Amino acid sequence: MKIILCKRSRIYFVLGGDIFLAFFSFAAAYYLRFVSFEKFFDRLPPPVLFIIAVIYPAAFYIFGLYLKPGKPWTSELYWRIAIAVAAAAVSLGFLKYVLFLEPIGRGLLFIGSFLFFVLAFIWRSLSPSMFAGGAEPVKVAFIGNDREKTALEEAMRTSGSAYILLPMDGGEGISGLDGNLEIERIILGEREAEKDGTSAWLLHAQASGTDIISFTEMYKNISGRIPIDFIRSEAWFWRAPGFQISQRGPFFRLKQAVDFGLALVLVSATIPLWFVIAVLIKISSKGPVFYRQTRVGRNERVFRLFKFRSMIRNAEEIEPIWAEKNDKRITGVGRILRKLHLDELPQLWNVLRGEMSLVGPRPERPEFVEMLKREIPFYAMRHLVKPGMTGWAQINHPYAASIEDSRLKLEYDLYFIAHMSPAFDLRILLRTIQAPGI
Repeated sequence: MKIILCKRSRIYFVLGGDIFLAFFSFAAAYYLRFVSFEKFFDRLPPPVLFIIAVIYPAAFYIFGLYLKPGKPWTSELYWRIAIAVAAAAVSLGFLKYVLFLEPIGRGLLFIGSFLFFVLAFIWRSLSPSMFAGGAEPVKVAFIGNDREKTALEEAMRTSGSAYILLPMDGGEGISGLDGNLEIERIILGEREAEKDGTSAWLLHAQASGTDIISFTEMYKNISGRIPIDFIRSEAWFWRAPGFQISQRGPFFRLKQAVDFGLALVLVSATIPLWFVIAVLIKISSKGPVFYRQTRVGRNERVFRLFKFRSMIRNAEEIEPIWAEKNDKRITGVGRILRKLHLDELPQLWNVLRGEMSLVGPRPERPEFVEMLKREIPFYAMRHLVKPGMTGWAQINHPYAASIEDSRLKLEYDLYFIAHMSPAFDLRILLRTIQAPGI
């Protein structure tokens, strides 16, 4: 018998298995090391067991083993788990001395980590076979124009969402829905509610237990973007939840305090790494260690952004050029720095100065901002909040090498502004630190 779970529930199920195996591995390691469980909680007290239960799944998350679990019984999965377990063991060994976790001896740490590696590989290879195809998709119907329908179908296809769009066999508009008892949700195009007879019919359908949702809201939920091509005017933003920026003063004050505190901690913790990066940049290419560039911030105020130089000297000697994924101007060291996001570390100084946030829309250069404001509707609205070192657009569509890329990233940025919260910031930060390319 197979278990039917949605994607998120499957992740929690596998996570629960990982936590159990972490406990079991170190309990078994203790028995193998001392041939009894005598004084078990003296050597492995609950706080230490809690750290073990957190640090190994955290390493799995950072190395992408929850979002990209990998194919069972493959060398790729083997090495990804091996690297994650090794990183967790090194981190636990470091904490042993920082937090004075004397009970964890080297032998216990090695045996426990090895057992967890073996059991995690078996668990990750067996667990996919325990699940059925997933929960039944939600059956929805759409009332609107063909352009909206095409965009909705594309969003459903690319996001892998659990929805199925039913055909309108009875005709166009609400007449095509009459008598269709399978429909669980109706998606309403932006202008459909204005048509005669639609409102009364929708109220009746809602009273009968059918969910009613607008096209824009559904598109947002599926894609994580706000579809700017289907918004007629800025008045939409005035009414939309999340864009009442002036009413969110306490949240922004909290966000600023957290930004400053975390930036201070990160600067203190990474200063030795700054010196290593500086030396690598100097010996690998000619030019300065740091790169300063004018960017546009909140309320379109310009500021100087700091980065570790990752391109050749005078990369934009003639005019500003968009950076591309495989840009030939990027140096060898710069390519590694960009892949690991280490070139962004000096922007912590911008955060401390209050010019940037840890999470927000990425700041753009003034030359591009003026051009993009002319080409893309509502582009200026991304400047309602502080720019960030990372952001929702950054983790979903990293490179903007064209106007079309910038349009797509704006849709992600506007979604972020509408849904800003401490939990959303944390989610973006965790996604950012996941090991790239693993």
